[in-house]
Amino acid sequence: MNTLQQVTEETLKFEAVFSDAPLNQYFSYKELKERTGLIMNEQNKSYMRSALRRLKLPYEVRRGDGIILVGGENAVRIAAHTVIRVDNAVRKGEKTTKQITVKTYHLLNETEKKHISFLSALFGSIRSYSNNAKQIFSQQSLIAGERIS
Repeated sequence: MNTLQQVTEETLKFEAVFSDAPLNQYFSYKELKERTGLIMNEQNKSYMRSALRRLKLPYEVRRGDGIILVGGENAVRIAAHTVIRVDNAVRKGEKTTKQITVKTYHLLNETEKKHISFLSALFGSIRSYSNNAKQIFSQQSLIAGERIS
């Protein structure tokens, strides 16, 4: 059964605000409330994130204050944050795979053992790539005078 996902009215309100916004534009939550008529609670922030995803607009969050759309000043921070999130998720997957290998590898059949070995190699290569990307972004941010953790 294939159904098209309905876009909420709230998401469309946020899309209207962000669709013609220039790059590196700052939006406070107060300003977004005034422009959309929506209180910026967790549910409406979720609609805001959906609108930004639909518009393919990366953004940076100013915790408790607002958001900044991607621009020349924050592009490296946004990319580095994404790499760090991927790395953290892969680290969890790698840890789970290692635990499965230690505890149940001897119980698996040959096909399952190959799958676990493949996943271990895959996680290792992703971690290696993300570590290299972190170093590149860290070097670029140091040049720009920013700090990436």
